[in-house]
Amino acid sequence: MNNAIYGTDNGIYGINNAFYGTNNSIYGINNSIYGTNNSIYGINNSIYGTNDAIYGINGIRNIALLMPQMALMASKILH
Repeated sequence: MNNAIYGTDNGIYGINNAFYGTNNSIYGINNSIYGTNNSIYGINNSIYGTNDAIYGINGIRNIALLMPQMALMASKILH
């Protein structure tokens, strides 16, 4: 009878080992999710870079548009 009980205990330990294996595979999936997040952050960084470039272009464009007005004002002041 005791031997049968020990046999059952060993079976329970076997099940626990299988659970640990499952947990390990879940952690593996989580790691790949973190990898995906990292690539998303990379995309966001490039979007921010694009926005910076757009702001830079708009700044240059605005200055260029103001040039004739500034020249006109300067000529009025000088004459």
